[in-house]
Amino acid sequence: MIKFVVQICPLLIALMGQAQIKSDLVPYLYYTNENEKIGDIYFIDKERAIAIQKGTTLVLLKRGLIEYKLNVKALISSNWEAIQQVIPLGADRFMVLTRQSCFNVLVTGDKFVIENLRLSAGINKTDIIRNAFNVPIENIEDVVYKYCLMGKIGSYTFGYYLPKKKQLNKKTPQPPKYWVQSNGKVFNINSEDAVVTKDRFNDDWYAWMNRYDCMYTFHDSKLYLISPEANKMYEFDTLSNTHKSVMFKALHNTKSWYYYYDYFGKQSYWVNKISEKEYDIYTAAGPDENLKIATITFFPTAIVNGKVHWQKEIKGTRYYEHYLIPLNNEGEEKLIILDEAKVLIKKN
Repeated sequence: MIKFVVQICPLLIALMGQAQIKSDLVPYLYYTNENEKIGDIYFIDKERAIAIQKGTTLVLLKRGLIEYKLNVKALISSNWEAIQQVIPLGADRFMVLTRQSCFNVLVTGDKFVIENLRLSAGINKTDIIRNAFNVPIENIEDVVYKYCLMGKIGSYTFGYYLPKKKQLNKKTPQPPKYWVQSNGKVFNINSEDAVVTKDRFNDDWYAWMNRYDCMYTFHDSKLYLISPEANKMYEFDTLSNTHKSVMFKALHNTKSWYYYYDYFGKQSYWVNKISEKEYDIYTAAGPDENLKIATITFFPTAIVNGKVHWQKEIKGTRYYEHYLIPLNNEGEEKLIILDEAKVLIKKN
């Protein structure tokens, strides 16, 4: 078995030293190295990915090896900086959202290039919101609590309203009121939605204060602002500046729905959360129907080229083993079954 593992993934011994992983998942392992303290990973293509190290450093991975690093904390000159999210904007171009800033990164060759090298004051999130809404500088509390920035794509700034501080309470579900701003015009996307479910699909313990910072995706010039608690999402077309609501299917005793987009497979997916350990994955079969293609027993971080990205926490840490697990086993068995068989890998 050890010889088989080395043939499948020769980097495991060098990267792991020793670890326990499920034998049936070894062929799907993309990256693990507890010593490097890698957290979230965002895939660029089949071989490359952007990783977050220690919460403050962007790392370029290629075939599971570190190619390049960019310390965001040093870039912003702040001791309180941390990366919140990375979202694809196109081929080799990403938006990076941190606690205090928002900027775009190009992946050129085997390194990162910041689009705005001057890093002017406009990169600051508070300044972005204040400029978008023409908020006087003395009303800084309004900027912090009323207008929450989710991201900036081209000339479009987008986020949500939090008019009451009590909405920061994670126990009180409150669907967001989204906004999009461009060239001095503010588009109020939706009014206050009714609460359909108290589940917000991804309820990370460390992200509840920024309740909706990650609830969106962007592709094909369209921004999708997702509201699991209202069981719907909003599609904003940046080419026409028009928007519409898209309802998820009825819950039927399930917890919530969410929308995923596979940037590499060019495919939309709808995921129904049944429980904390069961998720049904659907793809579009026609204009008005979805087709169930898999059930998984872990939280789906993303769908990449027809594979589910699973971030499996390394026990006793806040870091992960990263797997890309096929959705359908080459069209044979469409139900993903994860057994408990384990193999111990030791360094020779």
